[in-house]
Amino acid sequence: MGIDLKGRNVLVLGLGESGFGVAQFLREERANVMVNDIKNEEAFKDLIPKLKELNISYLFGEHPVELLNNIDLLVISPGISKDNPIYKEASKRGVKVIGEIELAYLYSKVPIIAVTGTKGKSTTSTLIGEILNAAQIKNIVAGNIGVPFVNVVKTLNEGFFILEVSSFQLEDIETFCPYISLFINIYPDHLDRYKGMEEYAKAKAKIFMNQKENDFAILNYDQKEIRKLASICRAQKLFFSLLNLKGDGIFLDGSFLNFKINGKEGKIKVPLKCLKNQAFLNDFMAASLVALILGINPETIEEVGENFKGISFTLEKVGEVKGRIFINDSKATNPISTIYAVRSISSPIWLILGGRNKNFDFEELFKNIKISSVRGVILIGETKEIMRELAQKYDILYFEEDALEEAVLKAFKLSVPGDIILLSPGCASFDMFENYKERGKSFNRIVESIKDEKI
Repeated sequence: MGIDLKGRNVLVLGLGESGFGVAQFLREERANVMVNDIKNEEAFKDLIPKLKELNISYLFGEHPVELLNNIDLLVISPGISKDNPIYKEASKRGVKVIGEIELAYLYSKVPIIAVTGTKGKSTTSTLIGEILNAAQIKNIVAGNIGVPFVNVVKTLNEGFFILEVSSFQLEDIETFCPYISLFINIYPDHLDRYKGMEEYAKAKAKIFMNQKENDFAILNYDQKEIRKLASICRAQKLFFSLLNLKGDGIFLDGSFLNFKINGKEGKIKVPLKCLKNQAFLNDFMAASLVALILGINPETIEEVGENFKGISFTLEKVGEVKGRIFINDSKATNPISTIYAVRSISSPIWLILGGRNKNFDFEELFKNIKISSVRGVILIGETKEIMRELAQKYDILYFEEDALEEAVLKAFKLSVPGDIILLSPGCASFDMFENYKERGKSFNRIVESIKDEKI
């Protein structure tokens, strides 16, 4: 498809990883490009030489609406608030606004499998990719998982793009239409951006806004919020469930998954790790439905599920020192993710919690900590005060530290052989780190230092 961008004036708002990818892409399409970000110039000192080399204009440290003068198109990065003055002014002036996912979609030559949800998007997307690899079907996994769609959209002429898409990315789509959409779950998140759960759910439901009858939508039957939204979906609907399903889809039946698609029925053996981890079981069921739609045999699905190693910063074992096991779950940026983490571990846990609050209610988290195998929590970040009060309310042993390194060392000193030291913050990382990946890498470095007895 594509659009004619030659000679057009385009403003890219937000210069994160996807913003820089967009700017490069636009220059390849011979557009005149300006990038703007509220961070100061020092934050982009490594990028500025590349911007100059590509002949991309830039302005940092402010968002003056005058940048819209003579602009034909505004490409907005996912993290930009809709209260941003440039975004609001663009709407008033009638300047066309799209996001990176929509821009890249216009150039895609292959069908798209798109995954959204609050928890498990990366795991499900990665699983789908590995199953397709095992079936020798070409694919690229991209999107919110780390590689911007726009960076790879021109590299695939057959097969499928598998995209992890967030609610932020879906807000600004117009024509984006996946062949298979997956809405795997929804829990409270990003309530600093949305007025409530209904608005958050509607943003995610845009994933099947443009789908037609010959497309597919895979949905979590066990969540009534998602079942309710299914009524606005025109695609063929397949559900996954821990309960018995009557219609098309897949459900748990002992140590097997029973499936039915367009009259075809069968079974898939449940990987052992699924029996101990309900979150992974849901992800596996959703990924299995994609594979079955594409005609991949159950044996291939079973083999990939059994051998799946997981993804970085998601309940990832990163080391063992003197009998203590360190698990990195830095990707747990909301309370429900941490609840999943503590539920999935039966060994004694020293839990490192805290960070930037996204308007969460942490009450349910601490109720779950109280009945879990958590021996104590080490609190860090901006949420320390809120979490201290809840720890006191539920009579949970707690400690407070000012930095992640201090928290890890405290957990190590408190623990005994056989204990788990778990980083599962339940919060965003932005109070102390650039993102959850930087937080996760920092945790890994600290663990390595403890191994080497450098700290």
